Amino acid sequence: MSSQDTSKKNDANMLDFTSFIKKYYYWYQIDAMNADVISSLGLWANRNPKFNEREPGWHIDRGLLVWGNPGSGKDEIFRILNKYLKYLRSPYRYDHAIVWEFAGKFSSKDHGGYQVFADEGKRNRYYEELALTDESTGLLSREYVQHFGNKLLIGAELIHITHNAFKNLGIQSHFSTNLDVDLLKSVYGERVYSRLRYMCNFVKLFGKDRRVEEAPVFLRNINQPPAPPPPKELSDVEVRESKMNLEQYYLDFLENKAPVISLSLVYNMLVGYGVQVASEDVLRNLMEQVEQVFVDDPKPLTRRSQSEIAADRKAKIWERAQVLAVQLFFQRLKDAKSETIFGVREVDVDEMISKSFGPISE
Repeated sequence: MSSQDTSKKNDANMLDFTSFIKKYYYWYQIDAMNADVISSLGLWANRNPKFNEREPGWHIDRGLLVWGNPGSGKDEIFRILNKYLKYLRSPYRYDHAIVWEFAGKFSSKDHGGYQVFADEGKRNRYYEELALTDESTGLLSREYVQHFGNKLLIGAELIHITHNAFKNLGIQSHFSTNLDVDLLKSVYGERVYSRLRYMCNFVKLFGKDRRVEEAPVFLRNINQPPAPPPPKELSDVEVRESKMNLEQYYLDFLENKAPVISLSLVYNMLVGYGVQVASEDVLRNLMEQVEQVFVDDPKPLTRRSQSEIAADRKAKIWERAQVLAVQLFFQRLKDAKSETIFGVREVDVDEMISKSFGPISE
């Protein structure tokens, strides 16, 4: 048998990505929520042109941006995909970095600044936790750095660097994020988002938080590295700046200006500061109202199961309800002739609203 015939036989015996996971990573759950995504990633890893037909704009020479709910398996699938690329002996293997860790290095007095990016854009790399927001405030507190008086976003700087490497040398960069397309655009702006879109295939990973059900509990696990330090608490200056931004969004509402960021993000920020934007009954009613007029996509771009469609529909309805809740909250403040959310001396917002026009749930 010739060497060429042997090569063909070996290729024929290679596992596809789904079979590879089932054989070597049997604990990783494949279900209706992620089966199509895993199939698509397998095509990408095997340089199969059929990948280009899965979604408009997808191409095997672009990197991957996988987005989805926290705990849906984004980081784990990237780790398994890299093992699969090693199994394929593919030159498209990548190494790994965490986006917000660059912020600490950048701020270092000894070896900080832009020199921390010296090795970026030189090899294929996966960047974990792009645009990681603080759950209580909705801010990208871990990505902000100061540079000669200017506030920078580490994620934006990485996107600029890796975009140039992709455009000039074909080097691929991959990202995972919890934010959807609209929120990414509002966080980084049109220019940075456009570069990210140019060099990455945007892949949505459906699914619930798998870590809640599957994470084991250990009294002690000597194989695990020390737990990461708790998230840095916002300084008084950062808190005041965040509240000033919220005040500006309210002033824009009073002047009938279009919001500069998604009002669903404003909702989460307000809730993070203890503001009862709307009662549970009001939120439930808003979701029911949105559901009555909600129109599904007439022609989905990809084949999706009924559970995927239902999950996506529910997420969109909840996001729209958040937007309406913020609009209703702002309107009630306006009707009460309030010029501020928190007050000049940052008085308790619930007390202020109660004095102005009674409990917001009424």
